[in-house]
This record gives sequence, C-alpha cells and structure tokens, in this order.
Amino acid sequence: MEIKEEKMINIQACEKFLKKILCLKDDFVLELDKKICCYFLALLRKFLKPREFQILDLHFGLTGKKVVLAFIAEALGISRERVRQIEESVIRKLGSPLRSRNQVFQMFLWHKTRLIREIRELQEENRALKTKLTLRLDIATPLTETRLSTRILNRLYSAGITTITDLIRKTEEELYQIKGVGKGILSDIKLFLEDNGLALRSK
Repeated sequence: MEIKEEKMINIQACEKFLKKILCLKDDFVLELDKKICCYFLALLRKFLKPREFQILDLHFGLTGKKVVLAFIAEALGISRERVRQIEESVIRKLGSPLRSRNQVFQMFLWHKTRLIREIRELQEENRALKTKLTLRLDIATPLTETRLSTRILNRLYSAGITTITDLIRKTEEELYQIKGVGKGILSDIKLFLEDNGLALRSK
C-alpha cells in the first residue's frame, strides 16, 4: 500500500482517535511517530469514502486543527445530525470490521493488526532507548541494575566495585588485579561501558 507523506499531522489527535477505534484504554501509551501516523492516515484514506475521511479528519483534527460538528455540517452542506451519524457509523465499522459485510472493512482488520504490531514494536524500541539514555545519565546506578552477568558482578563486588561510578574510576590494570578477572570479563566490561558512552579510567 502506498503511504502518502502528510504535510501536517497532529500526532496526539491520531493517538486519541486510534485508541478509540482499537478499543485501547486511555492510559495505554502509544508513543506514535510520524511514520506510523502516515501509515494510519493512509489506511483511513484507502478504506473510507472521501467525505467520511474528511469528517473524521476535521472533527478529530488528524491533519490540522480540530473543528466542531456545526462547522463541518455547514462546509459539507448537510445537517449537524447527519455529520454525527456518519462519524458514528464509520467508527463502528473501523472498530468492529468483522460485523460489516463490506469487504473493504474486512481487509482493514488485517491492516489494523499489522498497525498494532508496529506500534508495539515501536514502544519496545522506545523503552530500550529510554533505558539506555537513563543509564548514560546516571552513573551512580548500582551494577546489579545493569545487564552485566552474575559472574562479572561477583568479581567486581568482591573488589568493592558496586556502582558504575566505582567501575569507571578503575583502570584496566586495576581490574586485572581482581581475582577471576581475565581478558574475557574485561572485554565484556569495556563493551558494556562503550555501549553506554562510558570508559575505564586511563593511566
């Protein structure tokens, strides 16, 4: 499916509307980015009639400023009640495609499942990045809260090294003097520090 690059996207509005049709709780954090929003809007454009998409776009402010139903009704030359009916009908179809005999909305279910998967993958990436950034900023973090193996932790703790601060104050030579620390363990420690923008103390 061709993805159109939207000139303007209201990410918060897309998140709110997506939660509505995916039946997600308000406290569910989507953390969408522009790419996911473009894909979502492309789905709507593909599976909705132009007027249906226009109503949703204007009322929820998906690609611009949110406007009231009365304004939409006047712009489209229909009653406010008719606008409300169209909106509710479309949301029901998008939220429950299996109840619709329209094959277009049957296809939407497959795409919707893919969208949910991409959102969850994006969330996992964001969580991993936040964890990494937090670790970089807080060098007082106990080593037990890092991904270092138990074997390495035992060697470091035996030498009184319990935090990242303690670790980066050591040189390679000082770590080599710790019983049980060899080239393999030292290599793992250096790689761990490098991944977090840190390094051992030089001579």
